[in-house]
Amino acid sequence: MAIRLTRLDHCSVIITDLEKARAFYGGALGLEEIAKPRPFDFVALWYRLEDGQTLHLLQKPQPDTRSPRHFALRVGDAGAAREHFR
Repeated sequence: MAIRLTRLDHCSVIITDLEKARAFYGGALGLEEIAKPRPFDFVALWYRLEDGQTLHLLQKPQPDTRSPRHFALRVGDAGAAREHFR
């Protein structure tokens, strides 16, 4: 029997500069930063998305290798989002 997946719970992204990441994800995108769970002993930023989903930004000394990997955030109005970033 196949597992029925219903939604994305979280996505983890490697970052190298904590403050630049905070400026983009929290400032430019306006995501709400939340506390990471206490037992995690590594540097990370967590952001709340809708429906209980979270975005985890994990700090590493080197960037991830270049690849076509990505994640997508759905917006209610693509035109308004484009205008926001102009």
